[in-house]
Amino acid sequence: MKIYQITNFPHPYPHLASLQKEMIRYQRKDSVKLTATLYLPLGYDPSKDGPLPCLVWSYPGDFKRKDAVGQIFGSPNEFAGIGPTSTLLWLARRFAILSGPTIPIIGEGDEEANDRQSDSHLSRKGGFFLKVL
Repeated sequence: MKIYQITNFPHPYPHLASLQKEMIRYQRKDSVKLTATLYLPLGYDPSKDGPLPCLVWSYPGDFKRKDAVGQIFGSPNEFAGIGPTSTLLWLARRFAILSGPTIPIIGEGDEEANDRQSDSHLSRKGGFFLKVL
């Protein structure tokens, strides 16, 4: 199958065209699959620059099933947008940005999500963020 390009939109923010953006997948201790988007400053090289401070931008969400949590939102092919309150402005200060990491609160069966909210919070406590970044 041959692939053809059917659009050629100019980047709306050319200065962000070489932005380092990666959609990442990870797993919580209870095997729930999660996603986030990681942005790194332009030209960042971990072997030369070392660790970065990281701004995490997220909000918890209620889910009725564990398998619904792992859905991927967004696309690695979307243009990165920036505005006056955008977290991406912190890239200029040499911060990493972890955007939209899933913080699921799950209520399966007859349970509602907030019936076990503290259990959900405990299962991700101290895990993912320290390991990835």
